[in-house]
Amino acid sequence: MSRLPPRTSGRPATAHERIAISAFDRPERATLIAAIRERCTRLLGAHELVADRSMSHGEAVVVELAIGDGTRWIAKSVLRPSRHRKELAGLRRLAPVLGDRAPRLVHHDDEPGLIVMTRVPGAPMPDDPAEHRADSYEQAGSLARLMHESMPPVTAPAYADELLASLDRWSRAGTRAGLLSRADIDFVADRLAELSRRPAPLTVPCHLDYQPRNWLVDDAGQVHVIDFGAVGPDRWLQDTSRMRHRQWRDRPELGAAFHRGYGRLPTDEELHVQRCRDAHGALTTIVWAHEHGDPAFEAEGRTLLDALRAEGG
Repeated sequence: MSRLPPRTSGRPATAHERIAISAFDRPERATLIAAIRERCTRLLGAHELVADRSMSHGEAVVVELAIGDGTRWIAKSVLRPSRHRKELAGLRRLAPVLGDRAPRLVHHDDEPGLIVMTRVPGAPMPDDPAEHRADSYEQAGSLARLMHESMPPVTAPAYADELLASLDRWSRAGTRAGLLSRADIDFVADRLAELSRRPAPLTVPCHLDYQPRNWLVDDAGQVHVIDFGAVGPDRWLQDTSRMRHRQWRDRPELGAAFHRGYGRLPTDEELHVQRCRDAHGALTTIVWAHEHGDPAFEAEGRTLLDALRAEGG
């Protein structure tokens, strides 16, 4: 029997139950940017604001700055302390193994959650996967392998239990908001219970938001990796999860290129375990996207969860 999260009422979430996450919802957003620039003036000297690089979810305020000699920097104020700690860990432990293909940490200040790093060259990948080059994915696969091998793999006996505990928290929030049915929650709990019956997986250092939006491609076609705010130990295949259900769905040759660069293909067993893990990811996406006011991302999570249920996991 799977351990199911307790039933909760289906009443909608009230305003005080929702965590205030987005800086974009706060009147002091301009003040935050001004405070970032004030600190960076003391650190970098006189500078210009090149662009606001913040994502629409608002979990961080990210600005690109330029000093007089043309050197550019990225200053990032992360609102959640846990994400700030992860970003620092990623810049200290994973980014260095990528050399000049990732930012270099220059300064950090824990109290305001400020991080200053070098600005790697390049522009974001196009939104449309039809415009993506297989070579970019091959490079990304090679860079992923470097990150994954930066430390020896670690056996994670509590892997499934930790996911079940996480499911409890997410399902409570999703049920309160009227986003999840009991059948949704039971399906994901059964998939995670299946993981608990399998051998404990080996985990490696992962980026955990590894996808084209976090790659910059320079004029020479070289891929650079950014945004280390979600790093943590996981199975190596977890760093391909988003791409499998997005870019690779209609262009499998991009996935083939990634694995060519990575140097190995997943086994059937690894793919099955990943589908179980993806069920948890789909459910959390539904709730997270709803909390952040992102209906398109919420719909993506719902589509994936329904598809996994239709195929039986």
